[in-house]
Amino acid sequence: MALNIEAFAKGLIAVLVEANLESIQPKSPEHRRALRKVYELLQGEVTSLKSFGHDRDWLKQVVRVRNSLEPGPTGAFDQFETALRDLQLTFTESPNPYYEDIDFTVTKPFAASTLVAMPPREQDLVKRAARLFIESAASS
Repeated sequence: MALNIEAFAKGLIAVLVEANLESIQPKSPEHRRALRKVYELLQGEVTSLKSFGHDRDWLKQVVRVRNSLEPGPTGAFDQFETALRDLQLTFTESPNPYYEDIDFTVTKPFAASTLVAMPPREQDLVKRAARLFIESAASS
């Protein structure tokens, strides 16, 4: 399975749920800063993959996720927020797009099984991104 923004969002949510986070507020300044750190992590990953000539297919996947997570001119993460809202009824809940919170609806066992089903390098990437998100949001 290829890593795309939906798979990345599912993995990120799974790790956040395991860390006892119940929602994300993509419009809040704290979570925007944390998402920017995740974007920077992905940018660093792309740079590293290009420098060391790793698997070009994996590089393309990471570039696509990075591009989908790129903040817009206002600093909003509209594409990522859309990806989170697209997971309604399976991973998230936010009945109104104007609500600040996007609640996570998965249980910890489901989150764990989601992560186990991911290939190791995808799992590693979402775990690093989630840890960075948590650290960045907490320090804001």
